[in-house]
Amino acid sequence: PAPRPEIAAAAADARALAGEADALRAGGRPDIALVLRAQNLFHRSDGGDRGAAVQIGIPLDQGARRARLRQIAAGIDAAAARRDAALLEIARERAGARTRAEAARDLLFSFDGLLDDARRLLRAHRVGFEAGQSGIAATIDAQRTLNALRDERRDAAYAHT
Repeated sequence: PAPRPEIAAAAADARALAGEADALRAGGRPDIALVLRAQNLFHRSDGGDRGAAVQIGIPLDQGARRARLRQIAAGIDAAAARRDAALLEIARERAGARTRAEAARDLLFSFDGLLDDARRLLRAHRVGFEAGQSGIAATIDAQRTLNALRDERRDAAYAHT
């Protein structure tokens, strides 16, 4: 799967800063160059107007370079911290989603026993009503209870999917 944008951004920042640090380190090394010189390339002349030399460039501003390298190191650490924070947030979101799914599944399964009890209660009230032992209000209330439990189970099933 593709990384989330905040993780990709933190990784890109760290790579850019690491590249800049490499360039700064390379810039801190002395440069050595062979220099060939000639006064006039088109006319022959004596050897005095031609020459070769070795040129060495020594970077003198080491303090600023070291300070920038420290800033870059802090930036790389900050990018790693942002990446780690994003990974922790993703793990937290996954754990929360897993917990919600398990709770919805458990709630859905808990309705099975309740629905059986409500059906038995309604049957008992109907038999009691037919025998004259129970009133119509109790029978209607048992039917309402069963219907309400069915509605709640349907909502729980919808939440579980």
